[in-house]
Amino acid sequence: MSQIYINLNPRKERVESIIFHKIVSYLPFVALGVGATFIVILVMNFFVIGKMATFNRYKQQWKANEDKYNQILKIKSQAQQLSQEAKILRQVTTPATRIVKVLEDVYKVLPQNIWFKDLTFKEGSINFQGYVVAWKEDYLISLVDKFMSPLKQREYFSSKFSKVNLKHSQRKTFYGIEVLEYSMECEK
Repeated sequence: MSQIYINLNPRKERVESIIFHKIVSYLPFVALGVGATFIVILVMNFFVIGKMATFNRYKQQWKANEDKYNQILKIKSQAQQLSQEAKILRQVTTPATRIVKVLEDVYKVLPQNIWFKDLTFKEGSINFQGYVVAWKEDYLISLVDKFMSPLKQREYFSSKFSKVNLKHSQRKTFYGIEVLEYSMECEK
């Protein structure tokens, strides 16, 4: 099958005119694309300008509140330092042994014939020095034992001081009365 081609325009078209014709036919599409791109860029510029205005407002508000913020940071750091110092002070001022509880246990088991001359408390040890007077009994050493044995059995006292020892004892005359001078040491 053969094709028949009829040219109704007797003039022959040149290559330049064909290119020009194609350019003219696509020009509206190119113009629409450029216009749409321009509109998108314009909208994006308005959006960026709006964000910049918001940012500038926030920046001005920040400058107005920056001093307050710095003061708050300073106060927070001071509060943290104070809480650390308070923690250290609590550790220093809160002894591991409650001396009131220790003295309560001592008082509850203290026989009538024993007196203290000196009581020394250091963290981890307590020393008693004093006198034992025999009124009805003549067994001065047994009176010290009546004090030491129940003291070792007291729950709180024994939990803090497991070693209770008589360091020194000596018979003396005190204002004409025979006494036993003693020194007792209690340690962890």
